This record gives sequence, structure tokens and C-alpha cells, in this order.
Amino acid sequence: MAVFAQRLKSLREELGYLQKELAAKLDISRSTLGSWESGNRVPELGTAQILADFFNVSVDYLLGRTDNRSTLLPPKEEKKPKDLQKFLDQQEIMFDGVPITEDDKAKVRKALEIVFWDAKAQNKKARAEAKARKEKNHD
Repeated sequence: MAVFAQRLKSLREELGYLQKELAAKLDISRSTLGSWESGNRVPELGTAQILADFFNVSVDYLLGRTDNRSTLLPPKEEKKPKDLQKFLDQQEIMFDGVPITEDDKAKVRKALEIVFWDAKAQNKKARAEAKARKEKNHD
């Protein structure tokens, strides 16, 4: 029996469902579920995802690609912020397949500087307005 068939049957039994009960919950025929559990057929990918969601396991677990039932992705590595200036100073930066010249890099720096200072001014204004509303509400 294929790993998928074994795991599907095991998960169903863990929850205490008969085939006909689970089939009704999933809106499929009992014979379809039975053919999956016997290993004679396999569901389409979208259906496998529905099954994984129902049992709160990953599709990879159902398919036997991992023994980890978790649907959670592994923790991402903590990204360290990169200094934009250093990034732009790298030698090989491309945009749409074309290398960026030093003049282009200077233009990008200037455009980003404008955006940065504009965002900083907007944030400062928003904080001042929020503070004023808060003070007005406390009066």
C-alpha cells in the first residue's frame, strides 16, 4: 500500500470517521475515498490540498515526502538589513537584464532619498496628528 493510502486511512481512523462519514464531509463518494485508501487511485493535487487542510497536515506529509505533519513552514532565517548605499556600490547590479551604470546608480540613490525623506515627513505629520487627537480625546 502506498504511503499516501496508509496515511489517509490512518488520519481518518485517528479522527474516528468511517469511510462513509468522511466521504460525506468531503463531498466525495465513499468508493472514491476507498480507492484512495486502497492505493488504487490518487486524488488530484487540489483535492490532496483539501485533504491536508482537513486533517491539518501538510501535503508533503500525506505524500510521504516528510514525516513532519506540520503545515507550518520552517522558520525563516533572520534577515539582516542591508545598507542600500553598499548594495548600490556593488559592481554588478542589473535592471531588466541591463547593467546599471554609475550615473544610473546615482539617479536611483537620489530618487530613493526623495522617497525616504517624503515618507519620514509624512510619518512625522501622522504621529503629530495622532498625538493631537489623543490629547483632544483625553480633555
